[in-house]
Amino acid sequence: MKKILTIAAAFALVTGAYAQTGTITFNTSLDVVNGPFVFDVDGITKLDSNSYAQVFAGADANSLASVSGRGQFGVAGGSPNATFNGIVLASQTLTSAVNGANGQGAYQIRAWTGNHADYATAVAAGANHGVSDVVTGLVFGGFGAPPSLPPNVDGFTSFALIPEPTTVALGLLGLGGLVASRRRKNA
Repeated sequence: MKKILTIAAAFALVTGAYAQTGTITFNTSLDVVNGPFVFDVDGITKLDSNSYAQVFAGADANSLASVSGRGQFGVAGGSPNATFNGIVLASQTLTSAVNGANGQGAYQIRAWTGNHADYATAVAAGANHGVSDVVTGLVFGGFGAPPSLPPNVDGFTSFALIPEPTTVALGLLGLGGLVASRRRKNA
């Protein structure tokens, strides 16, 4: 019985140390010319300091959870800087360490417009929002204090936000009105 308790305590100690909270550096890109970038709904305008992103990670694509606070687009050295529009350069607080099979994991960037506390709140409020493809093969968490994610999000590709549902609904309503008015004229 003593051996079982000793092994359980050792496992809890290792697991607790491995999943400790720490600070990470999260950059979507360091290439301000070629990106990759995150764009607004038009697919052309790079997100600026009025937009935010969060990193979601998990052992695989089906277990993603937020592992960071929000990072602000278009900010360098703590101040808005249009050179970095479409890019997040941020120190984040890592809330959990994530590792899948063979120490690999999966991650996704979720972005939104407006000053919302996190991605879920932004979606619930109807803000424009979007997600990157899930990228796998990177090691999450880390050993030592503090644990760290890779400093750059390798494998990330550009993506654009989708409009809030009310904008889409109004657009479809307007299109329906145009179709109806043309039918009346043709009749």
